[in-house]
Amino acid sequence: MERHIKTLGTLHIIYGFLLVSQSILAMIGIRLLKVLLHNIHGAIYVGNRLPYITSAVLMDIIWATLIIIPMIIAIPCLAGGFGLLNEKSWGRPVALVVGIIMLFNSPLGTVLGIYTIWVLMKPAPVENVAHSTV
Repeated sequence: MERHIKTLGTLHIIYGFLLVSQSILAMIGIRLLKVLLHNIHGAIYVGNRLPYITSAVLMDIIWATLIIIPMIIAIPCLAGGFGLLNEKSWGRPVALVVGIIMLFNSPLGTVLGIYTIWVLMKPAPVENVAHSTV
């Protein structure tokens, strides 16, 4: 069971870094798209800037969805992964909550969420402590 927990911690860290990478790439892509839309609307609509303002608001909504939400999920995902690898007491509950949230992120998040629930819903291993009679 220890091997599954170490593997799960590593997978949570990898998935967290994938979410951070996704957010960074989305930030760059949306910024480039805003510049492109500004140039297109500037060439077509010289006097009326309303279409650009509308597209800028729409891009801000997309920005919030593609950048902020994955970052919010990535932070506890990374924390749970490091907690599992370092055998912290808070690692299991954090990873379990993140695993349940990741069930809604198809397809990788769903697979990792199912694996997380499968591994962490089993009872925690209890170490055999030899009691010495002195």
